[in-house]
Formats: sequence, structure tokens, C-alpha cells
Amino acid sequence: MFGFIAGSAATSGLASVYKYNRDSWMTNVQMAQSRRIQKQNALLSQVSMFREDVRDLVGVFRQKQSSHILVLTIIIGMMGTCYIDALLPDGAFEYVVTLYYMSVGSTLLYLILSLACSIGAGVLAANCQQEMLTTVVRLPIKDIAEELDKTAFEESAEAFEHQHWSQVFRLPASAWLHRSPPRAPPTPRGQPRAGMQTKPNSLLLSGPRRAHSLPDVVPRKQSTH
Repeated sequence: MFGFIAGSAATSGLASVYKYNRDSWMTNVQMAQSRRIQKQNALLSQVSMFREDVRDLVGVFRQKQSSHILVLTIIIGMMGTCYIDALLPDGAFEYVVTLYYMSVGSTLLYLILSLACSIGAGVLAANCQQEMLTTVVRLPIKDIAEELDKTAFEESAEAFEHQHWSQVFRLPASAWLHRSPPRAPPTPRGQPRAGMQTKPNSLLLSGPRRAHSLPDVVPRKQSTH
């Protein structure tokens, strides 16, 4: 009869310990899932911010190039009018007319080159933005899915049963038994220990250097009282 009661008490105690550890395990799993979700949300927010930064930077650059293209187009139109409808006096020398058309023509050439470079810069910026958003700064959906697949079994109730029996039937507050006592902090080098006093001692160095005083460690005299 006594053996039956003792066995029943032991079984009930083991069942209580098992239930306590299992509930603690499920609580830890839920906390780990919450931390992982917060980490993933922060990561997604960071990547989204990076993508917005790429869009903003490229958008500002393209807006500047659009302003340059507008100004260049207006100036090219004015210089084209000056080249076509040149109002030179009839008695102008030939070299003056030649220099005028050379100046206006070279101006038109450089303006057209500037316009072509501005248009090309806008196209390159659009291509850079497309490449950055589609190949470099991508949302880490694949990495998050792989992490979830990797930790799927570890966060299941079945994983609790695959632990060692010492973890399944771990007694509550047993970690306090294995905790080591706190140690005293180490004494910094060059500092006197307890029960020692310092006595100044002058040390003269050869040469034009000054005399330095170095502390000598002298044992403290014990009281006779």
C-alpha cells in the first residue's frame, strides 16, 4: 500500500514537472516567434527605406537633368535663330562674318552635346534605378521564408519531446544550484593591495632629465595594541 502511494506521488510529481516544462517551452516558443516577427518587420522596414532612398536620390537627379534639358533647349532655340536669321550689316568684312558664324556654330555644337549628355544621364539614372531595385535592394522574402522553414521544427510541440530527459523533467529553479558564486573583481595592475601603503622615493636619472618620484610599496606596520 505504501509503495503504491509513493509511486502515485512520484508519478504525479513527474507529471507536474513535465507539464510545467512543457508550458514553459511553449511560452518560450511564443516569445521567440514574437521576437522573430519583430526582427523581420524591422528588416522589411529597413529594406523598404533603402528602396525609397534609391527612388528619392534618382528622382532628384532626374529632376535636375530635366531642368538642364529645358534650359538647354531654350538656349539652343535662341542660338539657332541667331545662326539662321543673322542680322549683320551689309558692309561687314568677310572675316567678321566668318568669325560670327564660327562662334554661333561652335556654341550650337556644344549646346547640342550638352543636351545629349543630359538626356543620356537621365536614361542611365533610370537604368541604374531599375537595376538597384530589381537586383540589389530587394525585399528579403526568400531569406525570411528559408528562416521560417529552418526553425519550423524547433518551434513545434514535437521538438520538446526530442530533448534530453534532463531537460524534459528539469526541476523548477534548478539553475540556481549550478550557479557559481560571484567572484571579487581583480585588482588593477600598479595599484597597491589592501594592507599596503605607498612611500614616495626619489629616483634621480642621469642626464638633463628631471628627478621623478616613484612609489615604493612598504608593508604597513602592525599595531602592537
